[in-house]
Amino acid sequence: MDKKKIVKFITIIVVIAAVLLIVWYIILNPLIDFNKKEKKLENAGKEYFERNSSLLPEEGEISEVNLRTLLVQKYITDMRTTYGKQSCDAKQSWVKVKRKEGKYTYYTNLECGSMKSTIDNEGPTIKLKGKEEIEIEKGTEFKDPGIENVYDNTDGKIKIDSVTVKGKVNSNEIGKYTITYTAYDTLENKTTIERKVNVVQTLNRTVKKATDEDNIYKGAENNNYIEFSNMLFRIVGLNSDGTVKIVSDEPVGTVNYDDINKWLNDYYYNHLTDKAKEYIVEKEFCSSKVDEKNVKTTKKCDKKTKQNVGILSLKDYNDTLKDDYTYLYPNNVAWTSDYNSNKESWITSKRLIDSNYNYVNYIPINKEYNFALYPSINLKKNIKLTKGDGTKENPYEFSKIKQAKAGEKINTRYSGEYVEYGGIIYRIIGTEGKNTKIISNTNIGDIRVKRSQVGKSIYNPKQKDSIGNYIENDLSKMVKNDIFIKKEIQVPIYKDIATYSGKKTIQKYSVKLSAPNMYEMFSGASGNSSSSYWLINSSKNNDINYHVSENDTIYYDKTTPLKEVGVRITGYLSDEVTIVSGKGTLTKPYILQK
Repeated sequence: MDKKKIVKFITIIVVIAAVLLIVWYIILNPLIDFNKKEKKLENAGKEYFERNSSLLPEEGEISEVNLRTLLVQKYITDMRTTYGKQSCDAKQSWVKVKRKEGKYTYYTNLECGSMKSTIDNEGPTIKLKGKEEIEIEKGTEFKDPGIENVYDNTDGKIKIDSVTVKGKVNSNEIGKYTITYTAYDTLENKTTIERKVNVVQTLNRTVKKATDEDNIYKGAENNNYIEFSNMLFRIVGLNSDGTVKIVSDEPVGTVNYDDINKWLNDYYYNHLTDKAKEYIVEKEFCSSKVDEKNVKTTKKCDKKTKQNVGILSLKDYNDTLKDDYTYLYPNNVAWTSDYNSNKESWITSKRLIDSNYNYVNYIPINKEYNFALYPSINLKKNIKLTKGDGTKENPYEFSKIKQAKAGEKINTRYSGEYVEYGGIIYRIIGTEGKNTKIISNTNIGDIRVKRSQVGKSIYNPKQKDSIGNYIENDLSKMVKNDIFIKKEIQVPIYKDIATYSGKKTIQKYSVKLSAPNMYEMFSGASGNSSSSYWLINSSKNNDINYHVSENDTIYYDKTTPLKEVGVRITGYLSDEVTIVSGKGTLTKPYILQK
């Protein structure tokens, strides 16, 4: 035999030997070792039950001991995969014993890495009727759809009534509920599956339940409050397309009639949270010419303007009248969207009195005057409420932003939230750059300033007999203000009556504190009929000093020298101001520190 053949023969022999060695090392030896361990586990299990005979099953039942217990109690000292690379699964490896006709039969399952016993160790398959996740409306009856079938690879079809069903659904409470189904095969291999049941309260369906055959919402006064963008709203009713109309429960600003839509959609809308804006539907708002004869019965809608925000019309109020009253009437004097003539528009309030001192629902007033606004918004259909029962104390919620954490800067927060510092509660107007502007929620203490103390009608912090000077130099000493910064303010000066878009000159000053501007959020109307306060807005007409009067409307007539008016303040916070605690609400405002 030549050398080439000898080398080839030897090579073949070496390859075969190597293959056999690999087969032995990777397959045969681990398999032999696994079989030994499987037998070792079975023997340990038998010994365990022999020593603990009280744990043996009754007739027709099964008892089990897992590898972990056998290791802990020293029935087995070690159980690792071949070559000791890793431990066998102590929890999933087990010995079961079944008693049938007085005899005990043992079953062993060992799992070591990729190697597993051939014994049936999987539970049956449970197939449910219907979906595994169901959504139902709050207040509706829930009936479990049940089980389609149960099947096991070894035992075949299993009776449905042998499945254990646990879990309850409270359909009168919003929440996520779980129904659990558990089935066993003859070796008591267990299968558990779940059905999720989400009990939701959908806003439009809630409103629909309280809507009559004329599609008029008749919700009770105590269950139609809804929180939206850190402000409290009331439900007005259901639109024909399933969207829901709401209206603010508080006056958020003051403006003249012709600038209402501009203020609402260019200014107010931008102060809503981004999350809140996602729920708003642009819809048509009505504006009609209505005379005094038809003011209580009008159903007109002459002019329709499609926009994000509007105000209620006379029709909106009249639709919900009951005994000449509706829960929608505001606490203070506010505009409706309708007008009486080119110069006059209709206002409404809970406490309007005509020239004969009779209580009335509506009065026509000059369009140039500034009255409170109660913004109305239309919300998408199928909004899922997250909490609340619709009362004023616990309003419906669905777009609530996450409250701030301790240490978070105040300039990350939102318009409408409340803060507290130095014993005074403020409300956030908005954030400009890194600085947050806030306004005191009420007047500062019992301070009352006479007309004779503020001199001319122009707001001027540098003039001694000006309300601006009093706030910056006198009142600031009574208020803890170290978190405020000096910032430039703009004093709008009108020729006569102030209007939002009207011509004006601007005077600029650098101050820490100032009076509110009636065209800013929460500044021109407080909703508190017992308060009055000076405004920064000014007029060249010396007979006009702008302030919010005791009936919460802007006062324009001649102010006597002895007239006393309270003070609210606004200012900008340092960008270093952080939150210590609180929830940003009126009852639990954010506590601030610098």
